Parts: sequence; structure tokens; C-alpha cells
Amino acid sequence: VATHGEPQPGQRITCRHPFDPTKRVVCVPSTVRRLLCGVWEGAPVNEPETISEVRSAALRELNSLRHDHVRFLNPTPYKVSLSEHLFEMMHALWKTEAPIAELT
Repeated sequence: VATHGEPQPGQRITCRHPFDPTKRVVCVPSTVRRLLCGVWEGAPVNEPETISEVRSAALRELNSLRHDHVRFLNPTPYKVSLSEHLFEMMHALWKTEAPIAELT
């Protein structure tokens, strides 16, 4: 996934539904931010965060979600889409790892 580069603001991206190959949409992001960062490359990359720092970061992220997604009563489903490359990679893994039923 990292070899395909990061999306850029204002650049069109084709997104796919994770499980329905017929559902596709073109998105144009207004902002892009990194969600994950590396923590291990044969050795620790950075000093580990304290529990309180991790907790604060998690609470900040939860507070950034829309209220209708996190409410307890009848929450709105949170839609997830995959890039073309991630969709193809996920389905290739799925095909190789899913057990094949044997008819007798």
C-alpha cells in the first residue's frame, strides 16, 4: 500500500466498497492526514508514548467523530471505502486465505 503513494488534496481517488465490487465512487479529498505511523523497523523508531498520551490521543479522535455515529441509540453506520489498490489486495488475500469447501 505504501508503494502507491499518499492521496493528495484536490486529487481524484476512486474508492470501492469493501465487499460489494459493483459499488464505486470517485472522491476528491479537501484534506488528507496520516492516520498511522511506523513504530518498529527492526528496532523502535521513536520513544514509546505513555499510557496517558495514548489515552488523550484516542479521546481526541473519538471527539472528532460525528455524534450520530457514536450515539448509543440507533447509531448511523460509519461508511468505509477502499482505494482500488487496497481493494484488490484485500480480495487477493481473501481468495488465498479463505478455506475452500469440499463437496463429497
